[in-house]
Amino acid sequence: MRPRALVLAPMRGPAWARLCELAEVIYEPVSVRRPPRGYPAAALAARLEEEHARILITDGDEVGGPVLDLPLIAVACTRAEPVNVDVAAATARGSPCCAPPDATPMASPSSPSRCCWR
Repeated sequence: MRPRALVLAPMRGPAWARLCELAEVIYEPVSVRRPPRGYPAAALAARLEEEHARILITDGDEVGGPVLDLPLIAVACTRAEPVNVDVAAATARGSPCCAPPDATPMASPSSPSRCCWR
C-alpha cells in the first residue's frame, strides 16, 4: 500500500510526477485551501491524522510539536527559508526534512534530517 501525501504547496514537473508514482496524493495548494495563512501546528496535525497522511509537503504551515509527534515518513518545505519548520525537533525525532536544492540549509549537511529534491 502506498503512503498518503498531504500536499499543501503548489507542485508540478518531475517532482510532482514522481510523488504521484510513490504516494496517494491529497493536493490542496495554497490557492484552494483554508486557512489562508496556513494551518497552525495543532490543526495541521489533526488534518494529517484525518487524511491518514504520512508525508507532508508544505510552504507556510506550522510544522512543529504535534505535527512531529505523528509517524511521518517525510516533511518537505518548498520555501526558500523553511522558517515554519522546527528542524531541531524533527531531527530529534528522526523525521527527515526536505527542501528545494536552492533553499537555505534546514540542518547541517551531515544531519540525518538533511535531504534535497533532485
